[in-house]
Amino acid sequence: MRVLLVNPKSSYDIYGDLLASSPLVPSLTIATLAGAAKAAGHEIGILDSWIERDVSTTLEMLLSQSPFDVVGITSYTFTFPQALELARKTRAICPAHVPIYIGGLHVSILTKDVLDTGAFDAAVVGEGDQTFVEVLNGQSLSAIKGVYAHREDGSVRGEPRPLIDDLDTLAFPDYQPFELDRYSRQLAPLWNSRKIVYFESSRGCPFHCSFCTSNILFGRRWRPKSPGRVVEEIRRVLGFGFEEIHFQDDNFSLDLDRAKEICRQIVGQRIRFPWVLSNGLRVDRVDDEFLALAKSAGCYRIAFGIESGSQEVLDRNRKEQTLSEIRTAVDLVRKHGIECSAMMIIGLPGEDKSSVKATRRFLHHLNLDYAVATIFCPFPGLEVYDQWQQEGRIISHDWSRYFFHRKSGVPYVHPTLTEKELFDAYRMFYRSFYFRARYIFERIRLGLTRGTLRRDIQYFLSVFVWRRFLGRRRRNAQESSAK
Repeated sequence: MRVLLVNPKSSYDIYGDLLASSPLVPSLTIATLAGAAKAAGHEIGILDSWIERDVSTTLEMLLSQSPFDVVGITSYTFTFPQALELARKTRAICPAHVPIYIGGLHVSILTKDVLDTGAFDAAVVGEGDQTFVEVLNGQSLSAIKGVYAHREDGSVRGEPRPLIDDLDTLAFPDYQPFELDRYSRQLAPLWNSRKIVYFESSRGCPFHCSFCTSNILFGRRWRPKSPGRVVEEIRRVLGFGFEEIHFQDDNFSLDLDRAKEICRQIVGQRIRFPWVLSNGLRVDRVDDEFLALAKSAGCYRIAFGIESGSQEVLDRNRKEQTLSEIRTAVDLVRKHGIECSAMMIIGLPGEDKSSVKATRRFLHHLNLDYAVATIFCPFPGLEVYDQWQQEGRIISHDWSRYFFHRKSGVPYVHPTLTEKELFDAYRMFYRSFYFRARYIFERIRLGLTRGTLRRDIQYFLSVFVWRRFLGRRRRNAQESSAK
């Protein structure tokens, strides 16, 4: 079969005016599905909305020039509005017999709501690696675990699919169908390379953080790929021309012995590439030996999911870490000459103005290279979403607003902070962290020592000067057009 895999982009310009940054990379989800489908003998085409200026025109061109037998669309909550729009445009162009499937986090949470839109023939719920291949192989949908669809009586039915036990049995992600040259256009002042790829070495998380939706797709049971499989996959990924790897695991180092062995094999096999643990390690899952091995294997930055500098807020949100553990972990990382970054969330349940200030004070005393703040979002599927829904605090179901990185318009009324206070705290977070004299002098010193001063200057100019300038120009243009 000829399969078109579609990756929608949010209608909201997530990083346009904000102080957060993210590399432009091919979708790991799409690459994983493409690898599975290709291994089963199917032909893959890809539409990645994140690199298209005119998505509708590109979609129409693809569907008219190269007829497809199946269309599969993946979606997070914040990209669902565009996923819905693209599905409807696809249906208007494609013959009625071409099925349109949707998968991803959002439909795994709100399966019936998504199917009730009438835009999709069926939903792939949970891990789609095996499920989607069975769909493409022509098995009856009603017999495939993990597929949900409307029945004749109008109800939505399906049987849950068990989690994949052995991730080593999965096909390798395939990046051949992507237009890879289009992902290295941007300057990358925050990273060491232009051609960056996301990488998954494990799935699942056994912890119960109140703000995380990871367990909805991948469960609370941690499932690792073996060190040998990870290293072989690294070789294959680098073979596509990528220069740098960003691990997206929720718990790369949950099993420290495994993490160390991966590093040993990278070093032993002389695979040289820069890599980053970018998705937030736990502070209690690092030690001297691991950090020394990671450094020798090419790791140049580690991000910790610190979330808050208030112990009360951390406890309230079941983070299961202490401020003391955070300090120890950050000092350990810096001791080994690895850059250290903090991932923070403003507005977690229990947050108030005093805890916001406590977080800023706490970070200022940590020896961090970078800190990134997001504003809390109560995603569907979380306990706090259900609680705030019952309390009348959820004020919008415009799913494009359900994203951590926002500059205005949160979809809820926070119990103890006004919307203005949330966004004032966001802006103050960056100003107070990055514009401290002590931090600036330390960055200059480290930049000269590490040879990263040029990169640091580029990052500062792109985030705090150039992006702000473009943002003001965009707002002025919008105001002029409104008049």
